[in-house]
Amino acid sequence: MKGGGSAGAEMSSGRRPIALNINFDSIAACLEAKGVEVDRRTFVDPSFGTIMDRFHRLADEYGAPLTIYVIGHDLESSANRSAVRAWSERGDEIGNHTWTHVQGLSRLSLDETRREIRRAHDVIAETVGRPPTGFIAPGWATTRFVVQTLIELDYRYDTSLAPSWVQLVGQAKLRLSSSGIVEVPLLRRGDLTGLLWGSRHAYRATTSRPWRPNRTGLPMLPLPTGPWRMPVWHTMGFLMSRARWEKLLRSAIADTGAFYYLMHPLDLLDPDTDLVGLPDAIRKIDRALVPLDEKLRLLRRSLDIVAEYAEFVTMERLAEHAFSR
Repeated sequence: MKGGGSAGAEMSSGRRPIALNINFDSIAACLEAKGVEVDRRTFVDPSFGTIMDRFHRLADEYGAPLTIYVIGHDLESSANRSAVRAWSERGDEIGNHTWTHVQGLSRLSLDETRREIRRAHDVIAETVGRPPTGFIAPGWATTRFVVQTLIELDYRYDTSLAPSWVQLVGQAKLRLSSSGIVEVPLLRRGDLTGLLWGSRHAYRATTSRPWRPNRTGLPMLPLPTGPWRMPVWHTMGFLMSRARWEKLLRSAIADTGAFYYLMHPLDLLDPDTDLVGLPDAIRKIDRALVPLDEKLRLLRRSLDIVAEYAEFVTMERLAEHAFSR
């Protein structure tokens, strides 16, 4: 193993707690974003099988638990529920990624927000035997209603804020390439302030000030960023030269007090095997057709860099560490 261990107030080895998490946008969710109807009860989703098997093999090499934020709607499948239960039993943390993966979360009312979060909360608790304590919103939509609902449900942390102008570019591209998502004008997002000027470092969020530090409130772990608020999660590695990506990754690790590395199922999808029998629409999604060997090289190199600094922990433990000091 290349890493491993548990979190402590300070790491005797000089390492620091860092989490590996998967924003579990399933193949079913990706197809729906392309306007393809999916019956979640019967659809055989490779992200819950062969794709996660690859993630677990890598995680075992690095001695790292995973934190996996699942979409509640995916758990209507008994096979998916069994898979998620097994992940929890092996030591992974299972978090909440809303019920339907709604892209317009920032424009929902309080009651609508509650339904999206609470319904997923309940099915995850039933599946793994304990309620989730961490959350990430689709499209990094952090709003006062999200914060209020998570406080009501006694969540220990949220990780929905992406304090970067780059997210607007990404959301614009998603709108142009997807036909099955809720259309929300980018400049009318309810969390635009957070995207542009939100805190880059761990802080406590309140319903009155969800994007800036407060003395009390919900622990918030924003998406790590580097210089010029460039966001750092694995997808960015596909968009840059190797040298630029590695420089940005190291910079973000050095500058982020509570660093975590976020991935998606598509990052280890094998186009030669996992797409067999699926609608052609899935092939139009970014990086779906990147060969698996290339994906593995990028992810291994990125994890090698992260492991230089890391004592790998779950996001729940990372939040405990960040807010215990």
